[in-house]
Amino acid sequence: MEEQLNITRTLSAYIAQVDAVRLPEEVVEKAKIHILDSIGAIISGSLLKPGRLMIDFVRTQRGSEEATVPASNFKTSIVMAALANGTMAHADETDDAHFPTVSHPGSVAVSAALPVAERERRSGKDLIAAVVLGYDVMCRT
Repeated sequence: MEEQLNITRTLSAYIAQVDAVRLPEEVVEKAKIHILDSIGAIISGSLLKPGRLMIDFVRTQRGSEEATVPASNFKTSIVMAALANGTMAHADETDDAHFPTVSHPGSVAVSAALPVAERERRSGKDLIAAVVLGYDVMCRT
């Protein structure tokens, strides 16, 4: 248990020290591409059966109206919005891939960051920083 707490503390300290204003321009530009790519995958996936089923499921769960479910006409909790985003982003497998970790970081990082940024009314710079951190932490081998 203590080892898990140390890992959590280390990760939290690392995340807290990131300054969105100081991200290198090439990192910001690459993040913008990944965010747009992930949004495209979410929209595309919303048209497929897994995406439609997820939208229907999330609609039945409702929750507090914190974040928009893309390709729908309602809001739900950030947890449900992130779940819907991730499912739709990966539905047609056009989401990005990181081969060394055999993962799809955009389906996770972007899908989670979008509803949180919406609920917290964060800036685009903050969204980009969150996505960059998500990719960084997820893609470490």
